[in-house]
Formats: sequence, structure tokens, C-alpha cells
Amino acid sequence: MHPIDWTKEFKRKAPIHLEIGFGNGEFLIRQSKENPRHNFIGIEIENLLIKKASKRITRANAKNVRLLKLDVNIALERLFAQRCLDSVYTLFPFPWPKKRHYHHRLFNKTFLKLVNSRLKTKGAVRIVTDFKPYYEWVLLRTPNTGFKTKKKTIDPHFNTQFERKWAEEGQKSFYQIDLKKINHISTKVLKEENVTATFIKDFNPKLYAPKNKTGTTSIIFKKFFFNSKENCGTQNMLVAEKNLTQKFRVLICPQGKKWCVSLDHDQDIIKTKGVKESLLQIKKACPKI
Repeated sequence: MHPIDWTKEFKRKAPIHLEIGFGNGEFLIRQSKENPRHNFIGIEIENLLIKKASKRITRANAKNVRLLKLDVNIALERLFAQRCLDSVYTLFPFPWPKKRHYHHRLFNKTFLKLVNSRLKTKGAVRIVTDFKPYYEWVLLRTPNTGFKTKKKTIDPHFNTQFERKWAEEGQKSFYQIDLKKINHISTKVLKEENVTATFIKDFNPKLYAPKNKTGTTSIIFKKFFFNSKENCGTQNMLVAEKNLTQKFRVLICPQGKKWCVSLDHDQDIIKTKGVKESLLQIKKACPKI
């Protein structure tokens, strides 16, 4: 269920820190080892980085670290309750330097308000970048987001992959923004949809003809398998919504005198409107027999 009960997940109550874009995980793990009484969550979207960090975490036996593979907007909107985090930090985020790509930048005003809502009273945000125009861009967006802002130029000392790279190329200073929460801005947690099974009177796999739907929410039908021995079908799906693309399986199996269209329960997905609509699209793809 969402939001996640992080006390239950870590099996203890402790301060929680979130790193956005942990790269290969070296700083995240170092922080977790230096602060064993705190809990750490890292979020990334690249599979390769997740795998590398997971191996490092296992080798380091860092039991106070959890990883999320998800867009950070979706994660904060759905997986974190209000006032649950002690701090949020990001080191050398991709600055999207071209103006036509500014809409990809994190820490716009809307995102800052979302982060504010998930921080505890007096919670903190730290943003470190090598790119001064991005630093200036973020500073222009901090007013009226519930934070007190401090800025400074710093020497390299985080010892991350990107910091070492820029330092080796001759960059001697970096830019740091520290935000302290002084006012709470409420942003509700987005709840999961109630995705229940739907039923059809009969099902013939030879007549089953699903059609893709594209738009704000895209529903794409991938491979379909029908097991004639078990008399059950499996439809692989891809649903793309704002900031979120999910792959999952839907089962089409007989249940009593009807056929049941339901999510395969052996998978971890966020139950969104798009996921709910995908079951209805499957039902429409089954002609009346």
C-alpha cells in the first residue's frame, strides 16, 4: 500500500534521508556507514546504476539503505507521507543546459513545494552543482516555497564520481544551495486507484484483438500468450502516464461460468488510472461470443 510505511520497511524508527540521483551509490553508502543510526533511501531511474549500487550495498553490508527505481516526482507524490523525511539532497544533478530542455530540470517551484511537504519541521535540502547557470536558476525559484535559503561556493569534498571528473578537468569550486524548512506547504499524497477484476461472459483467444491507445495516457498491448492446457491467457502491458511508465501482466482466466480479467498479483506496480483503464481496454477487445 502507498504511501510506504518506512518505519516498517526499515524495521525501526530513525531519521530518514533521501538522495536523489545516487549515481553509483558510493556517497550514499558512505553516508549510511558514517550514520548507522539513520536510514537512507536512494532514488535513480537507470537500471545499470541501480545494479551497481545494489552490489556495493551488499558488499558493504549497508542494511540501513533502500533503493527506488522511479521518477522522483512519482516517488514523492505517492510513496512518501507528508512530514516523513529529515533531509533531501542531490549531488551534481544533470543541469539540462539547453533552454528548450529547462522543463526537465528538478527543483522548479512546484517540485520544491512537493519536497517541502514531505520534510519534517526544520527539515533540510542540499543541492550541489558544478553548473553556475543551474545554481542561479534554482535560486530564482526558492522564494515562497517554505524555505530559508543559504548559498555558497565550496571546494570539492564529496568525493563522488562526477565531482572527481570535474576536478580533474580543472574546476576548483562548486555551488551549494542549502534550504531549511520554515513553513509547511501541504501537498496531498496521491492514492492508488482501486483496480479490481472485471469479467466477460466468454473468451476466444483467436478473436481477441486489442488495440493500442496513445495520448496523455498511452496503453500499449505487448505480447499475448495463451496456455491451452491451463486454459488461461497472459497479456503483457505497457502503460505510460505523466512521469511514469510501467510494464505489467494481466491474466485472462476462467472463473466459474465467466472469464476474469485481473492483474497478475506477483508484481509490484503503482495502481494508477492508466492501469485501471488497461483492464477495461482488454475487456473491450473481447468480442461478444
